[in-house]
Amino acid sequence: MAFKTTRTRFETEAEEQARLAEFPEGSLTHTLSTRPVSLTEDSLADLAIELPWHGDKHHQYQVIVEPIEFRGVRPDGYINQKSSLRKRNIGSWICLVVSSNHPSYPPANAGHRVTIRTDELVRGHQSNI
Repeated sequence: MAFKTTRTRFETEAEEQARLAEFPEGSLTHTLSTRPVSLTEDSLADLAIELPWHGDKHHQYQVIVEPIEFRGVRPDGYINQKSSLRKRNIGSWICLVVSSNHPSYPPANAGHRVTIRTDELVRGHQSNI
């Protein structure tokens, strides 16, 4: 008895960057395509992560979050429709804001819950606060 197996190929980091770069210039998604992945998707839980937010030429923002709960995506969201590859770093996390100098997340709101995309978190840096 023969079984037919289907192998799903995952995007490489370069293919993920190319997919993100297809979004309009100036968007968060396009900006993420220019930043390297510094964390792995499976090691995000309970890390303090400084998000890759740079603000504008007048403001530098530092926002540190702790991912606490993974939120998946729709089943059809896992596959890139153009290339039939399984997407890397998809879904999002419910995170607690641990520290921030961003006006939207003042220090008084530490512990505020925000939803952050996985592709953004993996491009952040582990913080030792």
